[in-house]
Amino acid sequence: MNSAFEEETVVNLKLMTIFARLGKSISNKVVPDIKKYGLTPNQFGVLEALYNKGPLTVNEIIVKTLSSSGNIDLVIKNLEKMNLVMKRVSAEDKRCRKVELTEKGWELISTVFPEHVLCVDNMFSRMGLSEKKELSKLMKNLSKSIGEL
Repeated sequence: MNSAFEEETVVNLKLMTIFARLGKSISNKVVPDIKKYGLTPNQFGVLEALYNKGPLTVNEIIVKTLSSSGNIDLVIKNLEKMNLVMKRVSAEDKRCRKVELTEKGWELISTVFPEHVLCVDNMFSRMGLSEKKELSKLMKNLSKSIGEL
């Protein structure tokens, strides 16, 4: 590394490399487990949000899954074609439609999500609880400094 850089800059660049590799490693672990059920990561994200939060509006799904409005409409449409979700008029607000799991969608995500949890648990198995909490706090601070929270 060019010695003209400050030590902090060198550490920052190393962290960026670590994060990039980590993102790829996580994707390599998680995506195959999702794809074996015929789902894309975005479809899994929608099903997971509905599984854990119940019926949601499209805007709520966008927030929960960090998706874009253009992309999420297509994802939901494809999940509807697969008979995994359906849209219903909200009981609270007749102007609003909520997306909810169908019975088939509930059965699928009830199988996929516990396997996903095991995969995530395995990824963090070498860390103690206090380390995980500290890492979570540090990552939130980083996210705030980047402006994503």
